[in-house]
Amino acid sequence: MSVSVPIHQPSAAAVERCLLLGLCGAGMTNLCQLLLARGQQVTGSDTDSHLLQTFAVAVPSQRQVTTVDWTELYSLDFRQYSRVIRSLAVPADLPIFKIAVQSGCRIQTLPEALADCCRGTPQYCVAGTHGKTTTSGMLWWLLQHSGRRTGRYVGGDFQLPRQPEHISGPAEMVLESCEYRDSFLTLSPDLAILTGIEPDHLDWFADTRSMLSSYTRFLSGLSDRGGVIVNAACRNACTAVRGANRRTVAVVPRDAGSGAGFVEYWEYSPAGSRSHFSRANGGLPGQQVLLRHSSGEELLLRLPLPGRHNMLNAAMALAAGCELGLSPAAAARGLADFPGMQRRLEFRGTWRGADLFDDYAHHPTAASAVLSTLASCFPGRRIVGVFEPHQCSRLRGLMSEFSEALRLADELYVLPALRIRESASAEESAALSGELVQLIRNLGGRAKLVSDLDRVTGILDDAVRPGDIVITMGAGRTNTIHDQIIRRIQRDSAA
Repeated sequence: MSVSVPIHQPSAAAVERCLLLGLCGAGMTNLCQLLLARGQQVTGSDTDSHLLQTFAVAVPSQRQVTTVDWTELYSLDFRQYSRVIRSLAVPADLPIFKIAVQSGCRIQTLPEALADCCRGTPQYCVAGTHGKTTTSGMLWWLLQHSGRRTGRYVGGDFQLPRQPEHISGPAEMVLESCEYRDSFLTLSPDLAILTGIEPDHLDWFADTRSMLSSYTRFLSGLSDRGGVIVNAACRNACTAVRGANRRTVAVVPRDAGSGAGFVEYWEYSPAGSRSHFSRANGGLPGQQVLLRHSSGEELLLRLPLPGRHNMLNAAMALAAGCELGLSPAAAARGLADFPGMQRRLEFRGTWRGADLFDDYAHHPTAASAVLSTLASCFPGRRIVGVFEPHQCSRLRGLMSEFSEALRLADELYVLPALRIRESASAEESAALSGELVQLIRNLGGRAKLVSDLDRVTGILDDAVRPGDIVITMGAGRTNTIHDQIIRRIQRDSAA
């Protein structure tokens, strides 16, 4: 499917000049593209100079973004900007914001700017601990497939060589809605899709009660006509939904039984044998999913992605599409050619007879789903994993759960926890990862601590054997390991 919509050119009076700080994060990149699609002029900067240099590759050439090195920000004339928008990863107390305010700029966070972008447009918000990016991508994909003029704010790109265009003046928006720092409370959902709620973002949520309170407030912000699609197999999600007292459609696995107490529901279950598809995805099989509505209607969905977690994601997206007026058959047709999302069981190539995959998994449940899916898809093949924990607070709080999930790898290399949005020391980061390695060994797993990301490729060079499955996992920089391997292959080929 290709989406090509002419870009609306606003009048000169309507054009804003915006400065985005933290430009290269997934959320800010998507916001940047929304602003560009609306004809705004964007300048951006990021503390990661390498990502900043390559940023233009991800943005269509006709939408020029001016990038500024972080060290040069203080030399800018801020009077040329109407807004300065910061990622939540950028501290609010930087002196540069005082300079911007004195120059007449309005300061916004990413969630505030996103809310401004979407104001007055129907918002279909996908929230939850897991599956937000894939479910958001699926919902946008099937709505576009039906010919609707739908915009998107999704925390990842599709597994396509060229990304579909962001459109100007969308009639509706699909929004991946993040719970961190209550970001999703700036949105005004007309439909909420709740994929599940588990302990996460432990540097923000003090406990389960505070986390559920935020989700309930989010759902209570639904418009009068709005409803909820909920993963009814998740107790926390059901608690949040019942606290919000909104019309609800449940999505449950068939073996949960009769919609888990909800009046309207979709049940899903595997149907028949796996199907292999022709796209170059490293041999990952697709699957057929049987969906049954509480009315008795049944539907067979041909899904080109493996894994029970993707079965749930697809069922949630299809239920949402039906809630938005599509027929079940039309929604299923839209998902039949869904390409998958980058960094979600993404096949990155073959190296020395081993197949290489990458995934964003940085929570125990996600890591378990990834490793279980690979083991099921490739029985008898050795799974070699590389894992970079994302935040010391998450690793410390979920240490036992991480050890149980990651011991599923046949061989695992663990990096020091990525220190982001917290003040942990390098020594603490390495010590926590070392503790994880020891716990995995205590459970019978094979794990080793690797002190630095740059050492991983050399270690894999010695460890990987033909027939292995290599999976990198983490929300940080583990995907760059594949880039290093590709460069090594190119050097070997040229030699």
